[in-house]
Amino acid sequence: FEGWLKRISPLDAPRVSDIIRVASHSNRTYAVEYRVHHETEGWRWFRERGVVSFQMEGENFQPTMIDAVLEDITDLKLEQEELAALALIASRTDNAVCLTDPAGRVQWTNATFQRLTGHDGHASRGRALGELFAGSPGEGVLQRLLAEAMSGHGGRAEIELSHPEGRSYWTNIEI
Repeated sequence: FEGWLKRISPLDAPRVSDIIRVASHSNRTYAVEYRVHHETEGWRWFRERGVVSFQMEGENFQPTMIDAVLEDITDLKLEQEELAALALIASRTDNAVCLTDPAGRVQWTNATFQRLTGHDGHASRGRALGELFAGSPGEGVLQRLLAEAMSGHGGRAEIELSHPEGRSYWTNIEI
């Protein structure tokens, strides 16, 4: 165990050691994620799930072995970091951003989208994007852009849309 612990990142080793120590004293399973230095690939992320086995020594049970499964989650961690960076960018940009699922239903909008369009992000979630702007002067153009997006092609247009308060506004849309 000590040899493996030495390969774990110094940033993670104390936490890993504490989690396994608690599991060994409480007879519980444990799960922990940490980085390990690989000789040729640098730092790799692992998820470890295990259980500490005990054996009677005298009148007390003593931990004798750790049975664990290790999973390399480096790619998952890199994807999570990338998504977190993209989420930060999307949430702070001055551009209106609306993420939809493959069927065109709203999944997330940033504050700029909500301010510009007047559509609350929570109330919009799960609704078809085209439905939010039904009756807008540019509804036909929007429907064409959405159809192009559903077929795997993007498009852009300057379009007139209606705000829920009744006023209309012009905006550039890129899908």
